[in-house]
Amino acid sequence: KPQAPLDNADKSTVPANYYTRNSSTWEWRAFWPEGETVELPASWASFNNSEIAEEENEDHYLFVHGKKDNIKIRGKGLKIKPVLEAFDEFIAFGPSAKFRFPEKPLLLAAFLPRLYEVRRKIRGIDELLQIMSVTGYQPSIITVSKKRQGSSMMFGVQIEFARIQVNGRIYHSISLESPYLTALRILARNLSVGSGQVAGYSDFLERVIRS
Repeated sequence: KPQAPLDNADKSTVPANYYTRNSSTWEWRAFWPEGETVELPASWASFNNSEIAEEENEDHYLFVHGKKDNIKIRGKGLKIKPVLEAFDEFIAFGPSAKFRFPEKPLLLAAFLPRLYEVRRKIRGIDELLQIMSVTGYQPSIITVSKKRQGSSMMFGVQIEFARIQVNGRIYHSISLESPYLTALRILARNLSVGSGQVAGYSDFLERVIRS
């Protein structure tokens, strides 16, 4: 697993200053199977170990074959983090959009265009899945349990270490986030991924469920 402060950080719940996205952001993310060791570059030693924030949760992803957007089921609604652009190993995400059911399909159609022709409000997740299937999408729900820790690095980059369990298998991941693509390119090129997989969550989940 990544040699990161997952086992040494303060075990408190997420503090108020835990990193949140409210603008367009570039992301680089890599995944490794449980048991693999990843050496962090010496140049990464500048991240602030004293300000590590820890979070444990269970995310329910609405996976749609062929779509790269990050779609999560949150309570009785959805949280969609849209992909704006993919460049090399980096993905640019737009600000997150939140929807609460019952919801107008016209609003959801900004991310799922085939819903534009639906004329009545969608009452909930179950009905959304039915409509998506009828309109030709291939939706499925994937539950991912996470234990993650985040901190800040040089150039204002946010780093996250995570332990992920999905489909009974455990993985570790490292992600870098910043509004600045150049900063991510500088930091990511110093990490040897080895047999790991560089991918966004949607591509990673697709490979897991098909393997």
